[in-house]
Amino acid sequence: MAFPNDCGASPDCNTNRVPDDCEPDTDGDGFIDDCDACPESDLGETIVIDGCDSQVLNVLGDDGCTMADQVAHCADGAENHGDFVSCVAHLTNDWNWDGLISGYQKGRLQRCAAQSDIP
Repeated sequence: MAFPNDCGASPDCNTNRVPDDCEPDTDGDGFIDDCDACPESDLGETIVIDGCDSQVLNVLGDDGCTMADQVAHCADGAENHGDFVSCVAHLTNDWNWDGLISGYQKGRLQRCAAQSDIP
């Protein structure tokens, strides 16, 4: 499992970056909360957008955020539905470019975003 590189100053009681009794890991993703960019991650198996299950695996990144967390961030920052769909399109284009998802999966995610009632 990958851990963020900039957590040297975090309160890691046993210096192994693995959560234990004195190091909270609120969402149970294996990232100490102080090193976790998303301490309350959506750890669902697939990315679900407003009830639409894309069937795309919800991958956990090396910053403690899942793909679903990033989609949720789009929803939180959107002023209207078009903003949300545009943000998801940018995310999925980047994921496709980086080889994290296929073109087919990108289409499934963008379709779920377009059919949603977000925001």
